[in-house]
Amino acid sequence: MTMLIRASLLLTIAIALVGCSTQTRPCIRIGATRAEIHQGIENGNASLNLHPGEDQDPKFRVRAGFEKGVCIRIKYTSVDKRKISDHAVSVLLSLNSRGVSWIVQEFPVKEGKVYYRSVDGKYRAILTDGKELFVFTEALFQKTSAEISKEEVETKVTPEARQ
Repeated sequence: MTMLIRASLLLTIAIALVGCSTQTRPCIRIGATRAEIHQGIENGNASLNLHPGEDQDPKFRVRAGFEKGVCIRIKYTSVDKRKISDHAVSVLLSLNSRGVSWIVQEFPVKEGKVYYRSVDGKYRAILTDGKELFVFTEALFQKTSAEISKEEVETKVTPEARQ
């Protein structure tokens, strides 16, 4: 089992290093301000073509979420429903963590989902069915987890206890 974990860790590091070597850095990334993203789009620098050639990665629909004018979550969705290649995932993760490496989390295990976490603990990501990549900050993850836990506790309280 430890050999499998080591092999997957080495593969993840290798993929991360390949992703760090890209020449262009789109402006659509975690931590970018609305102004930076709009400026990049206006200048035509917001391209996400990550692998030119015949076997090109799918084009992405990108949706960003902001808090106080700073991007805290991004959802990359394959427009033509093609799977996002490991290379593209690596590039997108590297872009969003400013080159910090990522690891694949062993838990939780859910069919069709791969969970990632940056080694510095600032970012998380989920790849769903190979077609959607959701990248977000650790702070957003903690906030959402706390809200879900609170809702679960509130729903478990019996009506008699509320009165």
